[in-house]
Amino acid sequence: MYLLIQNAIRQYQAMQEKVQEINGLSSGTVKIGTISSISAHWLPVLIQKFQEKYPQVKFILHQGDYTTIPEWVRTNQADFGFISPDALPNTAVQFVKSGALRAVLPLNPPLAQRKFVTLTDLAQEPFLELEEGAYSEPLTAFADANLRPNVKLRVHDDYSILSMIELGLGVIFYLNLSYEKRRTKSLFYQSTPN
Repeated sequence: MYLLIQNAIRQYQAMQEKVQEINGLSSGTVKIGTISSISAHWLPVLIQKFQEKYPQVKFILHQGDYTTIPEWVRTNQADFGFISPDALPNTAVQFVKSGALRAVLPLNPPLAQRKFVTLTDLAQEPFLELEEGAYSEPLTAFADANLRPNVKLRVHDDYSILSMIELGLGVIFYLNLSYEKRRTKSLFYQSTPN
């Protein structure tokens, strides 16, 4: 009986800890490390739905890149962060969402008239590089295809780059998020035409 009683007490304590953990969600602060495109296009809906259940919980979004976000998590400046798993190949990550890479172009022809563009097409255009830290999905894709982009400008902020694209200063491609509302054209990027 003694072992059964000990087991029942452990289970009761585990249940009490879980209740306290759940009750702890009624207030507090959640610190998230994120890139600006995720904080602008994906997190607002998630935060809104979360706050409908837990209105007293506050959020702090630290916007960074694939180098700073893991460091913030490591030093407890962020509770968790969003990065590309390829940015930390030897680190355990939890996969939560995927998206296709898309090219974002000015409305002017000739590329804007196409249904898709290739990396070869993009390598011939003035390219605007989004500062992503030690890892860059577009630059990795170019390197894997043995291509060198014609990088004209490097910027950390998505919206600055979109304004530059609107003015025809160059092109970019990155994860598919809602940029169609801008005066740019978003096309599917394909590594090779079908």
